[in-house]
Amino acid sequence: MPTYCYHCEECDEHFEAFHSMKSIETVCQMCQIEGHLTRVPSMPTYLKKNSAGNIVKQHIEEAKEQLREDKKEARGEYK
Repeated sequence: MPTYCYHCEECDEHFEAFHSMKSIETVCQMCQIEGHLTRVPSMPTYLKKNSAGNIVKQHIEEAKEQLREDKKEARGEYK
């Protein structure tokens, strides 16, 4: 059974519900009000093999570079 994400227009909260494709959630799990839910569509995600690791590595390198620049600026070497 899939997990679906819902948004309640009454309390402006999001929650996930685990149910079959045939059923639909009608009562908000947060505020218990019926009839104000919309299902949030989800996009399928496709990552190439090792692309998640590459994204993490790239983020780490960018963070290191930003840290180097911040250290230079703190020392007064940045112009």
